[in-house]
Amino acid sequence: MIPSVFFIGATKCATTTLHSIFHNHCKDVYCGVIKENRFFSKIHQEGELSELYPSPGDAIISADFQPTNCVYPWAATRIKEVSPNAKIILCIREPIARAYSEICHFKQRMRGNLISEDPNEIIMENLRTLNTIEGVKYPFLEMSDYNSHIERFNNFETKVVIFEELIRNDKEVIGGICDFIGIERFDYEMVKTNSKSDSLFFSPDVVIKLLKFFKPKTIALSECLDKDLFKIWYRGDMSDG
Repeated sequence: MIPSVFFIGATKCATTTLHSIFHNHCKDVYCGVIKENRFFSKIHQEGELSELYPSPGDAIISADFQPTNCVYPWAATRIKEVSPNAKIILCIREPIARAYSEICHFKQRMRGNLISEDPNEIIMENLRTLNTIEGVKYPFLEMSDYNSHIERFNNFETKVVIFEELIRNDKEVIGGICDFIGIERFDYEMVKTNSKSDSLFFSPDVVIKLLKFFKPKTIALSECLDKDLFKIWYRGDMSDG
């Protein structure tokens, strides 16, 4: 069964948790044989989609969970070709915390491949080379640019799930996802998965630089979603500060 629902990311915004909930507790959704198959995000596609979604059983829809589909421009085109009426679910999170969590993830899984062990140096190098001819090896800031993800998938019916709202009121958020994709709500137990952050964070001066970088993007995104993300993410209105 070709997927008709795509959880496209962003990374470190609870895609794994959502997959666990739907895979383990929802009889109406078939999640395929591999969670992150990268069928749509790889530069060169490999294999057949039918091999990844061979047997839906009693499920009424199939869902694809790949938290990097949002950042690659060709992923949206490929999804449109095989599932033109697909519904898209984009998960977002306070952008600085998301970037830090992803750096921690990379440090654990790809030790030695980053320019430094210091998250401050890593993110500042990302900021320095952003939109330059040098390019960026690992797009931590780009992955937090949710406005661009929404624009890439503007030809689809899209629901944005906010990580912090999921943590505070998971039943309402999961129920909203069910309503959006057209299935009955179901019972489950919320278990946080795949956390890679440590107890540290970016230094205060780096945080200030990143807040300045993300401020106009957050203002635009708040307008797009008709939600005050400053209050959700920072528990106060920083849009004028």
